This record gives sequence, structure tokens and C-alpha cells, in this order.
Amino acid sequence: MESRDISVWLDKRWYAALSRHLDGGTVEDQLDRYLKELISQLPKEEYDQISREIQEEDLRQQQEIETAKKFSAFHVREHGQEEYFQLERPWDVLNAASILREYLRKDKQDSFSDFCGIRQRITAGEFDRLVGAHMENPKKVTGAFTLDFDKKEFSTVDAANGWRSYFMQDVSVAAYRAFRAEGLSERQRMARFTERLADCEIGSAGHLSARQVSFAEEISEIDGRLNFYMETNFDVDAVFGTHVCTDENDDCLNVYADYDMTVGQVCDELEVDLHRADGRVESVPYTLNAAEKTVLLRKMDEYCQRQTGMTLKDYSAQRMAEDLEPDQGQEPKVVCPISVFRVTQDGRTDHLLAEGGAAMDTLHTALRLRAYLVEKGDGSQRFAEALPAADHIAPEVFQDYADEMQQGAGQVSAALDIDLDRGTFSTMAGADGWQTYTVSDVLAAAWNATIPHWSDREARRCVFAEQLEGKLVDQEPTGITPPAGPVM
Repeated sequence: MESRDISVWLDKRWYAALSRHLDGGTVEDQLDRYLKELISQLPKEEYDQISREIQEEDLRQQQEIETAKKFSAFHVREHGQEEYFQLERPWDVLNAASILREYLRKDKQDSFSDFCGIRQRITAGEFDRLVGAHMENPKKVTGAFTLDFDKKEFSTVDAANGWRSYFMQDVSVAAYRAFRAEGLSERQRMARFTERLADCEIGSAGHLSARQVSFAEEISEIDGRLNFYMETNFDVDAVFGTHVCTDENDDCLNVYADYDMTVGQVCDELEVDLHRADGRVESVPYTLNAAEKTVLLRKMDEYCQRQTGMTLKDYSAQRMAEDLEPDQGQEPKVVCPISVFRVTQDGRTDHLLAEGGAAMDTLHTALRLRAYLVEKGDGSQRFAEALPAADHIAPEVFQDYADEMQQGAGQVSAALDIDLDRGTFSTMAGADGWQTYTVSDVLAAAWNATIPHWSDREARRCVFAEQLEGKLVDQEPTGITPPAGPVM
């Protein structure tokens, strides 16, 4: 806003006299009031127009000041206490690392938050918003960091790759290396810093990074969401708080990420299924933050283009359009997986059918049978009763589905003949017909297929099939011994 200076020259004796006799205020205050009174006497239209122009100019100036401000955001956990705050200082990862090193080397009399000086406390939600802002505009929010002094972890958001986590000691050493030499430019210091940390990245809960996100298998659709199966070839224990990367148990994880096609966003939570060695399945909660959702969205789009040749947005639009297409006078064909079982136990034979989510392939059935035999003991429940959501069908219906699978028609995912009295496990292998194995061989193959190293389902199926090669039996053995060892 342009202003004009108005100078009034007044003899100092007049000024002193006026000051003594004015009823409150100074000579300047009186002159200011007089000018305002003169302004108020202007024509109303002209007065209103100039007032609006001044207000708009003031607002633009304030917005420019706010736009010019740069922030960095922190989440600090220390001695069991958490604090979120922002600094009106353009700190990047090198600045934050330098401050961390200085703090770690001093005699601690205050917290790291106090050590950072004047700060504005914010909520966890506001911190997450600033994390998202940094991913979109790193020039405005120059850095977002989580410093966990209880775990000795330092996590920073990289605008291109999302979270990166390191041990604090490694960050401190990298900062020392960056600032050790004199006369280096900021770019040179940053290069030395990142080079030192190149092989030091770790897994950290709440800080899923781009290098940990990869997908496998087909993209499926469930209730308006695209479902992506995540590979688990990283330290899942550090990220999800589980205990599967160990020889102490045979637990394993399946992880899925969902994309809501209606709103065009990654869903707020991952689906993390912990498969216990005894057959139980537990859900592990994991809520995504802004950086993780941004990374997942980018990775989903890349994977979708490789799988379908379309962007995630275009593929979603096509799928939703297909769902809305009229049926053209015909009922839409719903493909629902089906598995059928013939189970013989204690002289009784049951024929069963399971549909949809209850349908199981051969490996899944073998794992459930193993868990049943280990847990059975002297219990009276039969295996047919232990199959979830399975309905009884007539023997001829079972045979029709088995024939259908042999001919390669329909949606039958498995046709199985399990004779626990004789100890045999038969599976329909398409045109090759029935293939029979001993129950013991099938259960051993299933156990080997669930070694934690084999993280995706297709790999487990391959191991299962390899374990059964050369194990076909011509004669049906009599009797079965429950498996020993861990339950799968």
C-alpha cells in the first residue's frame, strides 16, 4: 500500500502550549483524529471504494507474508512423552541432523523440544497435514521429522520417496561427516550426508517407505475398492510390531492395501492378517499417515499401468463404468469361487460345498486339516464339521462339480477327496484326473510351504507342489497318524 508523508511544521512554543491544554492525548493524536474526521466527510461512494481497496491491499500483503513463511514440523517422543510442534524455520534433514548431533553431545538439562527453542505446539492431525504438505510442496514445509529417543530412531520425510528411518547414532555420524570439512557448499554437505546414510535405512512403525512397498498378483475389486496384495520382503516386525521374522515360530503375514475408486484415494488402513502357526488368523491394526498414503498411491498407479496398461484413475473409471452397465435383459454373471469336499472319517462320508470367501484351495485345506489333527486329541468333532461355512450336498452334486473341474469349466477352485480312515488325500488335477497322496505327505508339504521366507501366496503354492512331486500313491494306505510339531 502506497502512503504519503504529510509534514506539519509548528513552533515548539505552540506545540508545548497545545500539549499542556489538550484534554488527553498528544498533538499528533489530535491531528490524526482531525484527519479521520475530514476523510469521513468524503462522498460515501468514494469513501467506500477507497476503504475496500485499502482492505484488499492489506489482505494481499498479509497473504504474501504468510506465503513467504517456511516451516518445519516435528514429532518427538522422549521419556515416554510425545510432543508435536512446528518451527517457523526452514530446516531440512541436514539442519535437523545437525541439531540432533548437538543435542546428543550436550549435558541434557532440557528436552529436545526445548532445545529447539521457540516453537508452536500442534496436534497429531496438524502434524500429519504438514507431512502431506511437505510431500506436495517441500519449499513451503521444508522438513517433517519423527525423533523417537526411546527407540533411538530418526525418521524424515523425503518428498519423492516418503519416510526414511535410521538409527540416531548413524544420523549423528553422517552429520559430523557433512560438517567436518570447511568451505563446502550446502549441496556438497548434503551429498556427503546422504552418502554416509546410503546403507543405513531401517524399518520403523508408522514410517513405511517407498523401498518397502511392492505389489504382486492380480488387482482385485471388493465393494468399490481395488485391492492390492503387498509383498512382505522387508522387516515386517519393525513396521507392524509382529514377531514373524524368526525361527522361533512359523507365523506369517499377508498385507493388503485398498484404493477407494469412488473418492480416488488410498484407504486409511492396511489390512494386515497375521497367520499363526496353530491356524488362527489375527488382524493387526495399521493406520496410514499422509506420507505413506502418497507413496502407496504412486506405487499403485505404477503397478496398475504395468498390469493393465492404464493409469489407476482410468482403470478405476472403467471398472466403475462396467459395474453400472445395464444387464441388456440378462442377469449379470457373478463369478463366485467354489470348492467341494468328500470327507470320510469314522466310517461316515460327508459331501460338502463352500462358496465365496469360504472356498479353499488344496494348500489352504491341507493347512486346516493339519491344525485339526493336532488340536483334535480326544475331541468328538469331525473334520467335516470343522470346515467353515460348508454346506452338505448330495454325492451326485459333488461328482458333477468334480467332473466340471476336470473338464476345465466353471468356477470350481478345488475338488478334494479326503479319507481319514485310510489316510489318503486326493485332489482333482484337471485333465489328469484324481491324484492321490498320503495325508502325512500332504501335511508335511503344507508345513514346508509356510516357512516365513516364502512371503507371497503363489510362492507357497509352488513350494507345496514341489514337495509333493514323486509322492503319488497307487494303493490307499490304511490308518493315519496325526502330525507332530508345530500346527500350521
